Amino acid sequence: IATYSLDTDHPSMRAVGYRQIAQFIAGRASRAEAAASATAATRQLAKRQLTWLRHDTLYRCVDPLSKGAFDPIFREVQALIA
Repeated sequence: IATYSLDTDHPSMRAVGYRQIAQFIAGRASRAEAAASATAATRQLAKRQLTWLRHDTLYRCVDPLSKGAFDPIFREVQALIA
């Protein structure tokens, strides 16, 4: 961190995982602690994103493993193109 003059207040440190790795490099967290913290931060971000998507009517969640899940989407796209 000191080599590149980065600190935890730098805008790039707001990205998921960066702050945790910076703490590990600076010796303020063990590798296991940094990994666990980064994993937790990633889960929290994913939860916030899913919440946002559920409330945004412009987007639809699709289970890619369900049979025929994409058929309605393909029909909509075809209708838009036609």
